[in-house]
Amino acid sequence: MAGPADALQAAENELRAYRQRLAQVTTWIHDPTHDHTARTALARHLGLPEPRPERTPSAR
Repeated sequence: MAGPADALQAAENELRAYRQRLAQVTTWIHDPTHDHTARTALARHLGLPEPRPERTPSAR
């Protein structure tokens, strides 16, 4: 029978995995090599900060 310490350890492990996945998704959302529309839609769907619009080099 698992005790409270085992349950706490399992919850901490699950939270660690969740945070790692969230970090990976956040990195992808803010990576300008991926489609901006897709990144923005995913951020909105997950309730995360949206990526900034890409800057285009200004014409001089």
